[in-house]
Amino acid sequence: MAVALTAAVFGEHVAGGADSSGYLHQAQLWAEGRGTLVAPVLDDGPWPQAGWDVAPLGFAPSATPGILGPTYAPGLPWLMTLGGAVAGAPGRFVWTPLAVGALVWLTFVLARREAPPAAALGAALLVAASPAADAPVVIVRVAKPDGVANLVSNDVLDHVAGEL
Repeated sequence: MAVALTAAVFGEHVAGGADSSGYLHQAQLWAEGRGTLVAPVLDDGPWPQAGWDVAPLGFAPSATPGILGPTYAPGLPWLMTLGGAVAGAPGRFVWTPLAVGALVWLTFVLARREAPPAAALGAALLVAASPAADAPVVIVRVAKPDGVANLVSNDVLDHVAGEL
């Protein structure tokens, strides 16, 4: 949990890259009760697919003229919207530190099932020290919730397969 706390306290609460910007933009739209962007300029281009020239990352021209729709899956933006509704703007950034903490903790728990405590602790420390876990201390990363979901789903599938 030290990794999660460090990421939450010392992390930069900004969109640190193209994907995180797209997720935060979509979360802002959800917070405003909208799921799309109005972009009348889409209809002005004399060339095919002119909408792609004005679409920000994470959005694409929709079938409705002058409207951009999101291209990212809505899960993380919904969580960011929920965090923002509960804790204000900083609340949008709580999910990455929580996911990093869960990833390190679950690594220990799952490794402990198969190995002695020292080996499980070593595995958790390697995950905590990896660039994938350290980067969220600085910027928002969207891969951490995915990493936790992958770890848990792999464990569930392994458990189910073991019972067959």
